[in-house]
Amino acid sequence: MYLERIAMPPDTRAIEASGDPGTALFNKGDLADATVRGETLPECTINKAPANSSIRATGNEPPWIATVEGDQLTLITDYGATTRTAPVLTVHRGASVTRYRAAGDELGVSLNLRPGVCKDSMTGMPYPYFATLASPPGVLHGCAGQPRDLLAGHSWVVISLVGQAPLRGSSMTLQFFP
Repeated sequence: MYLERIAMPPDTRAIEASGDPGTALFNKGDLADATVRGETLPECTINKAPANSSIRATGNEPPWIATVEGDQLTLITDYGATTRTAPVLTVHRGASVTRYRAAGDELGVSLNLRPGVCKDSMTGMPYPYFATLASPPGVLHGCAGQPRDLLAGHSWVVISLVGQAPLRGSSMTLQFFP
């Protein structure tokens, strides 16, 4: 079973549904135990796969850009001189990797995305996925996704403001919208 990311305050290990003590979630990092209306479910994995059908991955040395738009993968190489497109044949979305396989007359590749903060090797800009592009000439590494996705759509709990903790008994949250 996979769960979409939910906002839980730091150090919160369990959350119970309001008015339904038989529905609860016990957080164990990327894993969770869930009970729904008294029924214990199999251990769950937090789903960190890209949610949409559009993703952009880039890498350096040599530079490359791979974009997935719907059912097409486009690869730009040779400093922008070569652009090839192929239909996406399969997409596997798992908790630890999302894999796009694309093949056509000019192109056969596998683009693998693994969740984690990937820093671009030239700029240091953080991205939400590590990217690996495998093709007959070899394997290339880079980053994927949008940097804003590391902040947007999550609730952040403020633990220090100008070097001071919030007032005792209060909490402050911050949320960035896409």
